[in-house]
Amino acid sequence: MEKIEKYDLEELNKINIIEVLEALGAKKPNSTVHKVLHCPNTNAHSNGDKHPSMGYDVSKNICKCFVCDLSGNPVTVATKHFNNDFKKACNFLHSTFKIPFLNG
Repeated sequence: MEKIEKYDLEELNKINIIEVLEALGAKKPNSTVHKVLHCPNTNAHSNGDKHPSMGYDVSKNICKCFVCDLSGNPVTVATKHFNNDFKKACNFLHSTFKIPFLNG
């Protein structure tokens, strides 16, 4: 029988949004602009921009791309990044950030 993991959504959503974005491939721009990263979702930008700007708010732990629909808290962003695959997103966050599952 396959073990079903219980995701700790509360802890996953506490992961720093910048760290999540960087783990998904976001890059810091070469400029000194604050609160902006390059969106990791470059394939979704129909305008061909390979370095689209993405804003973030660490006090709310959320982000929003100014071009595509990649936005939200850590779990929402990871889920959108993995083509709306919630299970894959949560497993990625748990393993990448070494957060234990609720069932150990």
